[in-house]
Amino acid sequence: MSSGTRVVRSAFWKQGKLDGGEGHLGTIFEPEDKPTFSEKSYVVWDNGNETVCEIGEKGELLVYDNAPTGATHANVTCGACSKEAFLGVRWKCNDCSNYDLCNLCYMKQEHEMDHQFLRITHDGGQRVFVGKRHGSVVLQAWGICAGAEVTRGKHWKWGDQDGGDTGVVKLIANWNKTSWRSGARVEWKNGSIKGYRVGYDGAVDLKFVKERKGDTYYRDHLAYVKPRDNKDVKASEAAAAQTKSAELLEGDQVIVKKVSIDLFRMMQSDYGGFSDDLAKVVGKTGTVETILTHKGEVYPRIKLDGQVYTINPKLLEKVTKAEDDDFLKKISNESTYPKPTGQDTHSKPQQSMPQKSMPRSKTSYKVGDEVRLKWINKSEFEELQEGFGGFVDKMLEVRCKTGTVQAIKAGNVPNVLFQDSTVWNLNPACLELVNKTNKTDETDDFVQTTYPSQSQKEKPTEQCNSPVIKTTKFASGDKVRVRKIEEYQMREMQKDYTEFDADMKSVS
Repeated sequence: MSSGTRVVRSAFWKQGKLDGGEGHLGTIFEPEDKPTFSEKSYVVWDNGNETVCEIGEKGELLVYDNAPTGATHANVTCGACSKEAFLGVRWKCNDCSNYDLCNLCYMKQEHEMDHQFLRITHDGGQRVFVGKRHGSVVLQAWGICAGAEVTRGKHWKWGDQDGGDTGVVKLIANWNKTSWRSGARVEWKNGSIKGYRVGYDGAVDLKFVKERKGDTYYRDHLAYVKPRDNKDVKASEAAAAQTKSAELLEGDQVIVKKVSIDLFRMMQSDYGGFSDDLAKVVGKTGTVETILTHKGEVYPRIKLDGQVYTINPKLLEKVTKAEDDDFLKKISNESTYPKPTGQDTHSKPQQSMPQKSMPRSKTSYKVGDEVRLKWINKSEFEELQEGFGGFVDKMLEVRCKTGTVQAIKAGNVPNVLFQDSTVWNLNPACLELVNKTNKTDETDDFVQTTYPSQSQKEKPTEQCNSPVIKTTKFASGDKVRVRKIEEYQMREMQKDYTEFDADMKSVS
């Protein structure tokens, strides 16, 4: 079972009250410094205790929720809440034609209680008959839920954001589109409100001081945590050994591992995001263009099919080179792509091709800044993004949109989260600062979703660069003047009227 799975004890639990008692929640994780077992799983419970649990049929653990792991059901819609391609366990009615419930709706007693159901833990998974809910054992879940008082937990890495004190969970939320119910929004006593991992990426940043009730669940309907196949264990150990022994270097040949698109998308969430172009390079061989680092994390830049992508190193496999590959290595190091400052520069650019001087932003961005992506035509956008995470067509959809800087990666490259939940590494020259008075805690880390505190919400904020337009009543024959505004502003404001074109700009 995948790291990040939320679990509860089964009827075969053997470890007393280490988990906090019946119904208390925990999370499966994989420690980097301990061996991997096929018949056991490591669990960190919401009370902070850690256990090694027996898994499998009649094991100690039941799957409470696997939505944090990205387990999805393509082309399936919940009949109660209408969510499409939902994440988590799927419950299929065995008495109705084509009727399904997501995990939340099933546990909240939606649909007929006397109908028989099938349990499906993941897309394409086995359909297991569980019977009807009416008359089944119902238990209460407890742990890190809305209203719980929490403090720092096992995987805490956010410095002093908590002010060294406790906080209260405001809600349990989706960390991103591929990991649901895997984060907790916490308000600390110092007034800050930020998001923390509770299952996302197999990590738990918090532990409770005072637990709160979660949802109820049908214990006998839940799946046992399945043991991993021995092949999976060996593969995991081999991957861990390779990570420690085979560091990537500039010029190395690497293969993009063949994994499912859902897993690829999930693993790319903190590495520049996922795109349709990336899906096309699965299984292909590329060259390490450069290695970017930030706070101990490695961000390889890989050249594939003439494009350069930032790819999670766990998705890469180093190719062992023969001794006669020196010439190929030499060629692969001669990059024609402009690189951000502050990175390794062991390789020299091709002498026959002069490098373009890429525009640089005079504004220095920091984590928490609210920024707007300028309106840039596609060709210029592609050029600006060379050496800054690359370009995909989906980026065009967030032009003129605002977002929040989540991280400043090596080379002064802002990592920006937009309102549509997409995350991009962007050339600073593509951005403009929206609110210069926006302040952020210096301890903000780059993968954390941040939220304004209540005190910040009450303060008036500086107006952004968009023009202030007052509504005016017009009559036929009135003489009017087209206001002088920036092209990107005109494009944005014309969306609900007529399509913008170059002629319109000439009349402003």
